[in-house]
Amino acid sequence: QRAETLVRDLTDAIEAAKTDKRVEVLVLDLGHMAAAGVAKLEEVAAAIRDFRTSGKKVYAFGEGFDQAQYYLAAQADKIYLDPQGLVLIDGFGYYRTFLKGLIGKLAIDVNVFRAGKFKSYTDQFSRSDMSETEEEESLAWLNSLWSQYQAGIVKARQQPERLAAPAIADYANNYAALAKEQRGDLAAVALAQGLVTELKSRREF
Repeated sequence: QRAETLVRDLTDAIEAAKTDKRVEVLVLDLGHMAAAGVAKLEEVAAAIRDFRTSGKKVYAFGEGFDQAQYYLAAQADKIYLDPQGLVLIDGFGYYRTFLKGLIGKLAIDVNVFRAGKFKSYTDQFSRSDMSETEEEESLAWLNSLWSQYQAGIVKARQQPERLAAPAIADYANNYAALAKEQRGDLAAVALAQGLVTELKSRREF
């Protein structure tokens, strides 16, 4: 199994490094970091922002950044991306499996008791697609997560490099067109859109 690190261990280490005179800089090497929820990312991001109040620099490097990795990288003073890499931000999605067809073929009886408008859990047994009410409730929390994610990055990138408020959504929505403009150079796309500071290989970094 892949080893896991507790969020509290990360934040405690960053807090200790803030006042440790032997530590001159914090380097975020995020290549092996797996996915994480926005709440946990924000907890680590807050620790990084607090570290920066010490006056010590924070640098982030990656051969590539996925959505979760970039959220933490955005908290750094400088973000370095490998020239062969990319920053992949595609927003949040929600997928469900509907079993009505299977249940019908297997001749299984399912008895469901429900009350209220937004009660979509049992739809997986009685429907073959998403109901309007589930779509409405899903969009509510997905858009909330997406807004929180974007706001966290824009706030972090205000200093020292300014990033406009709609930049993240524009990047995600127009990624194919932006890649075409850069002739398929995905690292150049991230640089041109202000998501990274500079393109460097790991050796150069």
